[in-house]
Amino acid sequence: KKRDEEIAKQHLNSPETGYLGEKQNQQDSNTILVLIGLVTVIFTPIIAFFAKKLKRNSKKI
Repeated sequence: KKRDEEIAKQHLNSPETGYLGEKQNQQDSNTILVLIGLVTVIFTPIIAFFAKKLKRNSKKI
């Protein structure tokens, strides 16, 4: 069984299938970029809102 896994790994890294592996890696990095973008879009207004609140509170002191 372990030998089969090694052969599968070699197959993944072979020149013929290496392109497909590269494409998959690109998709993964694109997904990560999209997730970072979404998180930024969601959290920026929240952070700005709290920053304004903190500024107002610090003026009162």
